[in-house]
Amino acid sequence: MFKIGGYRIEPDEIANVVSQVSGLSHIVVRGFVYKDLSAIIVFYTDDIEIDNVSMREQLLNKLPEYMIPTNYIHLDSFPLLENGKLNKLQLLPPEGSWEALRTISDSNFPVIERGQDFCVYGLGNDKTVKIFRHSIPFVKIIQFFISLSLFIMSINFPNSG
Repeated sequence: MFKIGGYRIEPDEIANVVSQVSGLSHIVVRGFVYKDLSAIIVFYTDDIEIDNVSMREQLLNKLPEYMIPTNYIHLDSFPLLENGKLNKLQLLPPEGSWEALRTISDSNFPVIERGQDFCVYGLGNDKTVKIFRHSIPFVKIIQFFISLSLFIMSINFPNSG
């Protein structure tokens, strides 16, 4: 078990769903947090090519957003301890991957408002909302966006230019 963004995540749950969707059979899932970035990485030894975009779309039908892996790393074999057990401490993100992740992460955007289950980012003159919820009844989503839009309309943004 590891925690990312306040959520308790079971690696085996992610591994089971990834295995169902991709056909991978030799998987280890690890979570990493570095400064304000987090990543869930799937390490695997099967000879299967993983398309991150396609895999993400399929996994979103079965897992909440916060449990979707960010990277898939193919290994020839898993590192083992002298006693033959898996050495998870040797399964690390590739060198320099945190900076690459930072360039595509929404953590670069200015945060206008952060709630328990949402974050509003400023994108120039636009705003975008990231919701950290799953299994929400449609009526609650509508109520959430109505209250959020009223809140956003009340914010005065400085003119850029």
